[in-house]
Amino acid sequence: MNALQIDPSNSNRILIGTEYQGILISEDSGKSWKPSNHGFIHQQVSWILPDSKESGRFLAGVHSGGGGFYLYDEQMRAWTLSHIEPGMRILSFLILPKDRGRLAGTEQGVYWQQDGQSRWTKLTGSIAKRTIYSLDLDPSNPVIYAGTDQRHLPSICGNPEFSHASRLQTQPRAWCIATSPYYPEFVYAGTSLGLLRSWDRGTTWNVISAFGLPDRVPIESLGISPSDKNHLLAGTAVGLFESRNGGVHWTRPADGKIAGHVTSVLFLDDSGEKILAADNHQGGSTIQEIADGLGKR
Repeated sequence: MNALQIDPSNSNRILIGTEYQGILISEDSGKSWKPSNHGFIHQQVSWILPDSKESGRFLAGVHSGGGGFYLYDEQMRAWTLSHIEPGMRILSFLILPKDRGRLAGTEQGVYWQQDGQSRWTKLTGSIAKRTIYSLDLDPSNPVIYAGTDQRHLPSICGNPEFSHASRLQTQPRAWCIATSPYYPEFVYAGTSLGLLRSWDRGTTWNVISAFGLPDRVPIESLGISPSDKNHLLAGTAVGLFESRNGGVHWTRPADGKIAGHVTSVLFLDDSGEKILAADNHQGGSTIQEIADGLGKR
């Protein structure tokens, strides 16, 4: 399991991107699953994203083959392949608000497709030399965050143009970034230094004491509870971890069931007590169960 996504317009619909079997879809909150691969050439799916501008549409990226991304048409129940450039692998993707187009993060920088145009334009500046692992959006302001292979965590606004976050002297690699529509001023990033947090929408960043997280193990996914900004989940190569105090202290879930290679984790409801985690550990379970009451004291 490489990726998880919930349909924003139908919380019963869950999509999972797998390593070998393409995309699996559930229409009943994970009780049953069926493949959704019509149109796929390669089935090593790395990410899935809902199209915020059209209900029921999704985009998905693939690890293998000629790169590019796939667009899902709900009426046709099929996926259509699209490319920025032949052979270019897309690591992250973001749909911009207010008809500003789409951004794609690659191993060769960020590309921008404006609304109504088919052509992709590579953004210039220092971001053009970076590998872009993650892209995320401040839901209340025209600010975008990018996690890269080097230097700071850039933020962008405007047309867009990236600038480095200030007051961060080191140059960590940032694998994932998490924002919340409920607490937009808080931004978290999983990096080679551990967990970083910003209280001011990415202007400044601080390394948080990550007591309980394994040393030098990448944080591959982050989740912020809809009901509590201090309740976080972190997916790592050695399992799922939970924090109840804003990332300062971490523990494993009490039931110990989610201990594999957790590539993606999502909160499923507004209470913050139901989550879905994807396990990519070879030989482990293919689909992790929905966990109720995670970490309840």
